Amino acid sequence: MRSQQFRQVQNLGRLTAGGLAFVAIFVFGLLAVAASEESGEKGVDPEATFEELKKLAGHWEGTHTRKDGPPDAVSYRVTTNGTILIERVHPGGEDEMVSVYHMDGDNLVRKHYYILGNQPEMKLDTANSTTSTLRFVFTGATNLKSEDDLHVHEGEIRLVGQDALELAWAVYEGDEKMGTNAFFLSRKK
Repeated sequence: MRSQQFRQVQNLGRLTAGGLAFVAIFVFGLLAVAASEESGEKGVDPEATFEELKKLAGHWEGTHTRKDGPPDAVSYRVTTNGTILIERVHPGGEDEMVSVYHMDGDNLVRKHYYILGNQPEMKLDTANSTTSTLRFVFTGATNLKSEDDLHVHEGEIRLVGQDALELAWAVYEGDEKMGTNAFFLSRKK
């Protein structure tokens, strides 16, 4: 019995350098796949992302500012033959704001109709987004006298799950970040 175990150990020791390299590459490959899934590998396709955003259609309720903050709501509607997604923040309220998402060539863009009367424009930062965290960067604005005026400058949509969503939109005045409008939402069924 001992001699059989010894031969098995001896046979394990006979792995060639190529065999060891294969095992090492296989193990490192598995670790790399696990790490990229855990960290959310960066880089997204704008059209595929837009198709995923359209799945947000419906009414979402939750809180504003922080997870235990005041109640709030956001709604999404796909319209114009599926070419735009309309986001309504504080729907039906005096302070309602609207954002429109659509494709512009190869870019997924967002135009936000801000409560202060300016309209910041952003595009999806494909290189720094993941399938669960979509980052949008400022590209300009209409009705903004200068970038020194208060405006929504950048933000992200975090797809926490099929029925959970977090939004974070940074408000800037010039180069200074003044705060973040954050929403913690669940799909209303």
